[in-house]
Amino acid sequence: RGWNIFGLVFLCCVENMMGFVGSSSWITTGLTVITSGSSVLSASCKRRGVSRRGYGRQSETRRWMRMVDGSGGGLPTINGAGIYRLSLGERARTIVHICRKGTLCTESEKHNGHPFGSHVDYILDDGGRPVFMLASNAAHSKNLRASARCSLFCQPPSLSGQEGGRVTLVGQIEKVPDDERVDIQEEYIDYHAAAAEALSSFPEKFSFYRMRVEDIFFVGGFGVTATWVSPDDFALAEPDPLAFDAPSIVAATNERRQDDLIRLTRVFLGLEGTPKVQMMSLDRLGFDMRVKTESGEVREYRIGFREKVGNRFDVQSALTKTLQEAWERENGFGESWDEADERPVIMYYGGQRT
Repeated sequence: RGWNIFGLVFLCCVENMMGFVGSSSWITTGLTVITSGSSVLSASCKRRGVSRRGYGRQSETRRWMRMVDGSGGGLPTINGAGIYRLSLGERARTIVHICRKGTLCTESEKHNGHPFGSHVDYILDDGGRPVFMLASNAAHSKNLRASARCSLFCQPPSLSGQEGGRVTLVGQIEKVPDDERVDIQEEYIDYHAAAAEALSSFPEKFSFYRMRVEDIFFVGGFGVTATWVSPDDFALAEPDPLAFDAPSIVAATNERRQDDLIRLTRVFLGLEGTPKVQMMSLDRLGFDMRVKTESGEVREYRIGFREKVGNRFDVQSALTKTLQEAWERENGFGESWDEADERPVIMYYGGQRT
């Protein structure tokens, strides 16, 4: 029995390193090869410290999951665990943090103040304010000399289109003081290496400008959230630590784990049939899923993590445990999770049809 447990734990560790779990791969194969019958549950229960009773029995109630309507403005909590989705300030700050390029809209000097959009690269200072390196003869620079009012639109390439999150910063441009130029220039080149050649060849043609952010408009995706964000909340927020890793994990999960995502909708969301499911986003507190039911209704859900997540390995482990829990509950091993806290589930919206 000791070797059975060791082998099962070893397979789970391998699965955590890969970042995925599934009923059809490592763990299912491991359960078949390493052990059989009641020793399967013995290993599962022993590693969690629960009893063996209830083998092969489905849970009678969904007391391990609580559905919350999150369509309102408040952020609900589960069992006093606090907020299990990023604040609006954190979500907006994360998008601006990972983009490092966007569309700068200025008031056209040539066309009597009509909006004029142009591509720009930028970095962020500690307060989340964008800093640009602009050529003196560029059209947007000429516009800014006439009017400092501007906006910056940011949307990551991995989240492009109406379904992706995006942010618009509204404010005014100010020239960076000369005594800050050296430090700003070094940091800017760290993120945008091509700027080094331009600055060394034509230093007199380029200047650094900082945007004083006066308001922020955040869109979480199609039909999810569209609202103004407090500048103070944005400035004090920290970007999510998974900002750069999340897109690849989301893409891999959607490509390789459709059966597991559909199982989540049955176990945690109580949906019947075989809906179309897509993971939309992932962060340290959980992940968002868009579900299209067989009747054509589109819903957006969030499933929270119980575990503390701070990096790629943490989130792969947390995601693995979520998928593993769904499989075990559906296959009669639900009591091994009875001592776990309720898994937070929130519905952003529902009832739309396409």
